[in-house]
Amino acid sequence: MMFLSKPEKSGSGLFISCLRKSGLVSNSVLEGVLKDLFETADPKIESAASLIPLVSRLIEHDALTLWQAEMLLQGKWQGFHIEDFELRDIIGKAGDEPTWIFLARKTGEVNEYVITINTQNSAVSEVWQRPRPRPLSQWSEG
Repeated sequence: MMFLSKPEKSGSGLFISCLRKSGLVSNSVLEGVLKDLFETADPKIESAASLIPLVSRLIEHDALTLWQAEMLLQGKWQGFHIEDFELRDIIGKAGDEPTWIFLARKTGEVNEYVITINTQNSAVSEVWQRPRPRPLSQWSEG
């Protein structure tokens, strides 16, 4: 996909560097999580395994999605923001067109949208608001 960045050099410290550059998580949130997990805002990451608690915590608190974390771990940090959307997950390719379908959020919102992006010009071409799931309690009789 043309709009996602080329990977940077590899290394276990790469994830934190890419996360900071991506703008997906604010510096204050990231520093708070790092201090909580590693007792410093600038930890020396010795191995990829030592990233597991950090990645897990960010996903658990909906600060990142698994897809975003995978891209960051590959050294890709650009292309998560298109127009006023933050790309949250990739759904798939739209037929033979140079178009991909993503789950996204508008900046500053919690609502999710399904959007299509033309990869030749990195433009959002269609947007559908994703319905919020009903709580299980609404399905019960009574």
